Amino acid sequence: GVHDSTSIPPTASSQTLGLMMFVSIGTIGGDVVASFFAEPTWGIHEVHCAIRKQAEPSRARLRMRLFHEMAELTRDSTLADVGVADGSRLTVFWLSPWLVATGSADCTAKIWSLETGECLLTLGDHYGFVCSAAFSPNAAQLLTTSNDCIARLWCSTSGQCIHTLYGHGGVITSAAFSHDGARLLTASADGTARIWSATSGYCLQSLEGHGGMVCVAVFSPNTIQVLTGSDDHTARIWRTEYGDCLHTLEGHEHQVCAVAFSPSAARVVTASNDCTARVWCSTSGLCIWTLWGHGFWVRAAVFSPDGVQVLTASRDSTAKLWCSETGECLHTIQDTRHRVCSAIFSPDGDKVLTTSDDKAVRTWSATSGEYLQTLHSEHVTCSAVFTTDGTHFLTVAKDHIAKVWCAESGQCICTLDGHHDAMSCVAFST
Repeated sequence: GVHDSTSIPPTASSQTLGLMMFVSIGTIGGDVVASFFAEPTWGIHEVHCAIRKQAEPSRARLRMRLFHEMAELTRDSTLADVGVADGSRLTVFWLSPWLVATGSADCTAKIWSLETGECLLTLGDHYGFVCSAAFSPNAAQLLTTSNDCIARLWCSTSGQCIHTLYGHGGVITSAAFSHDGARLLTASADGTARIWSATSGYCLQSLEGHGGMVCVAVFSPNTIQVLTGSDDHTARIWRTEYGDCLHTLEGHEHQVCAVAFSPSAARVVTASNDCTARVWCSTSGLCIWTLWGHGFWVRAAVFSPDGVQVLTASRDSTAKLWCSETGECLHTIQDTRHRVCSAIFSPDGDKVLTTSDDKAVRTWSATSGEYLQTLHSEHVTCSAVFTTDGTHFLTVAKDHIAKVWCAESGQCICTLDGHHDAMSCVAFST
C-alpha cells in the first residue's frame, strides 16, 4: 500500500505566506521529484502543473497519481481534503504515457504516443472513411467505426482486431465505451443505435424507434441510460439493460446533432440545426429550458464538469455560455467572423477552448467569458480534445495534420503527421 507520508520541517518563508504551505512530492522509493508552496484549495490540476515545472523532461508528459497516506488526490478533492498540511509529502506514481487515436478518410486509424509524437500502430482493416474512435477506460482497447457500416474493436498494444461488429445497415456515426469498459455503443444512419458486449462482440440491444439517421449516442455517467440524437428532430433516452425507450424528447424543428448528459445524469442537453439547444429533465423527459440566441445551426452542446453551465457552439461564429439552472445566456464568445467549429471545457471547468475556420485555437475564461489566448495553427482546425488531467489538448485539422499542445504554455509539443487524407476524429486514452 501507499505509506510514504514523511514530513519535512516548515521553512521560515512558509510562515510569511499565510495560507501557503510547503509541499514535497516523492516516489515510493523516497526520491524527491518536486517541492513548492501550495494553497490548501489546490486541486489536482494545479499540483500537476507545479510538478511538471520541476520534473525531469522524460517524466513531464507522463500521467501520474498522487496520494497522501492512503488518500488519493482526485479531480473532486483538494489538498486540504486529503489531509495535506505545511511540510507534508505526497507520493507520486507514474503511469504509462498518453495514447492518441486518430481516424481518417484514408480508411485507417492510427495510435500515437503523446510523449514522442511517434505513430505506434496503423489499423487498416476498414473499407471506408473512419468516422469515430474511442479508447476503453483502461486504454487497452480502441473502438473504431466507419462508413463501411462496420465497427471494429482493437487491441491498442498489438493492433490486433479483437472483434468485428456486424449488424448496422448504414454509416456508423459514433462510438463509445461504457464507463466500466464492459459495453460498447454505436449509432448509425440506419436509424438505430446498438449496445455490444466488449468481451464477446455480440450485440446485446438494438435501440429502435428513431425515424431517421441516429447522429450520436452516449452513455450516462453511470451507464444506466443511453441518450441518442437523430435526423428525425428528436432525442431519446433508453435503458441500457433492456433497450427500451424511456422518453422521446420532442420540440426541436430540425436534426438533433449533439447530445450530452450532465455529470449527475439528472439533465441532458441537445443541440439542433434549428438554431437552439435545449435542456431536459432525464427523469420526466420534459424540456426545462430552450436556449435561444444563436443565429444559425447549433452544432455542439456540453455541460461544464460541475454541471452548472452549458456551452454551445454555432455556425453563426459564436459560442455561448449558459446557466443550466435558469437558461440565461451568461456570455457570448465571439472574436472572429469565421465559423466556430468546436467548443469544449477544460477538465477543471475554468476555461473554454474554441476552434474556428480562421486557423486559430482560442482559450477563454469560463467564468467571465473573457478572451485569454490565441494559438495559431497553419491549418484550419475542426475539433479539439483535452487530456483528462487538462495538461494537454489536441487539435485536428481539415487536412491530415493533428497537433498536441501544452495547455499551460500554449506551445505545440508535437505534430501527428502520417495520414494520407483528412483526419475525421481523435481520442485520448484516459
